[in-house]
Amino acid sequence: QSNDFAIGFPIVLALYKTTHPDYVNYLYLLAPVSLAILNPFGFVLMEVSRNRAGENEQSKWTTVVNVARNIATNPIVFMTTLGMLANVLFNHTLPPAMEDVLNVFGSAFTGTALFLLGLRMVGKVQKLHGFALLVPGILIAVKLLALPLVTREVVSLILQFSQHNSTEVQDLSTYGFLYGTFPSAPSVFVYATSYSMDVDLIACAMVACTFLSAPLMFASAKMVIASNLDPKQFMKTLNLFEFDISIAAVLAAIWMLVLFVANKSYQNFHQRMVLYLVISQLVGCVGFLLGHIPLTPVHYAHFILETVGDLSARLWTCLLATALLLVE
Repeated sequence: QSNDFAIGFPIVLALYKTTHPDYVNYLYLLAPVSLAILNPFGFVLMEVSRNRAGENEQSKWTTVVNVARNIATNPIVFMTTLGMLANVLFNHTLPPAMEDVLNVFGSAFTGTALFLLGLRMVGKVQKLHGFALLVPGILIAVKLLALPLVTREVVSLILQFSQHNSTEVQDLSTYGFLYGTFPSAPSVFVYATSYSMDVDLIACAMVACTFLSAPLMFASAKMVIASNLDPKQFMKTLNLFEFDISIAAVLAAIWMLVLFVANKSYQNFHQRMVLYLVISQLVGCVGFLLGHIPLTPVHYAHFILETVGDLSARLWTCLLATALLLVE
């Protein structure tokens, strides 16, 4: 379940408000499908698992009744279904008093869930290391890397058999890719807490997923903007994108160098090679940033630093991979 409204809605609105304003409405279409149709399948599996883990053995009929009752009284399913019924009963317009109250509750949910997530993680992240991080790593990779690609290809494949032209197919498939990069919603952590299913593991995975999704969403948003530009403006936009990425890379590289020096990790052979790789990336990014200074002598430094930094970064990457292979 993606964080469609807290993170996805502002991004989609900013990107498509002039070119495809109807794309924003797709978020309102996908949310009920996820909450009221897809989520109950997961609730069924968790309810069955919880009933089987109980001390008292129950008959299949009792298990089915308990699972159906717990799903029907689940706040997420119940309130989503109630909201769709209210949408029909009130003719798509809620009374002002009810709308104000629901807006307050809706705005408070995300902040409260994130606060609970942070509170739960205190003192627990240090315990997750080694093999314990394998499952969160796989979940994050599937959510942030596999899901956007699968969504893009499925949308493109479906629309190819419709009456949409190639431009619309490309725009919708790109929108599907962008939608796939949205991080998981805080409600996932609420579900895990309610069913007591690997709460610490889910908390760690959610925080990592949220932070790692930021560069993917940023890159996807930039590519959406570039695809709608005139070819003359494309190189200018690409140059600005590289400028923004270089600033972020410089800050990250400096932070890595501070950690290496503070922890004295560079004394290890492999860590020292990583240190040289970080320095190479820092030199290359600084060289690219110098290219934006309109002075001729600085352009020589820009060319030298960018070339040396890029080539040395590739060299250290190959050497590091070779060293790790020899160690294994």
